[in-house]
Amino acid sequence: MSITQNDYILRLLEAFAESLARIARHRARGEAEESLDRVTETAEQVFGTSLPLIDSVDPESAVDLLADPAKVWMYARLTEEEASTLDLLGHDDDAAGCRARALALYLERTRMDPAIDAETTERIQALGSKVDPADLDDRHISLLTAISRQ
Repeated sequence: MSITQNDYILRLLEAFAESLARIARHRARGEAEESLDRVTETAEQVFGTSLPLIDSVDPESAVDLLADPAKVWMYARLTEEEASTLDLLGHDDDAAGCRARALALYLERTRMDPAIDAETTERIQALGSKVDPADLDDRHISLLTAISRQ
């Protein structure tokens, strides 16, 4: 029996959800380093050898490299988890940078598919309330404003 693309994506999302749960459990127990290790491990499993390149480019380019809305969402979600863990470690500036990147990634994802689900809308709005607008470019501010009005 061959695995279809949809089956592959479904399995990937299920494994991803399990990884997010492990990350959250570590953070809830105050195990910030372990949580950060799981973020990195999950990112490496999902994005493979492309991860250093994806991490090194701006959000718009990262979205272009990922080329799949589901993978963009996963990358944004992991970036958001990294921010939460960095907060726990007291690395406020790094956490703020990760939150701004995660928000920009979610917003850039709307270029691929303007229809966004309720969870993504909530994540965008929550991050939008935490990110300093000075950390976003004008286009992302416009996208955030448009989504907030919906």
